[in-house]
Amino acid sequence: MAIIYIHANAAKYALVKYFFTNKWSSWHSSISNKPSSLLRDEVIEWFGSKEQCIKTHKEMAAYYYDCEVGIEE
Repeated sequence: MAIIYIHANAAKYALVKYFFTNKWSSWHSSISNKPSSLLRDEVIEWFGSKEQCIKTHKEMAAYYYDCEVGIEE
């Protein structure tokens, strides 16, 4: 899923250690309850729930970090 690629990309290339520590990422708005122009409910709905969104992001990002071939290659 493209959104996971976008969130994980900074960690893949060692700009941050983990995608969820990237302070410039939309990840924080995605899981926050604060007002945002992000279509948060739609994003979370893709995963079924907020908890599943977080779990899937962490699992897929870990796979992407370890993958020798990137999506962009």
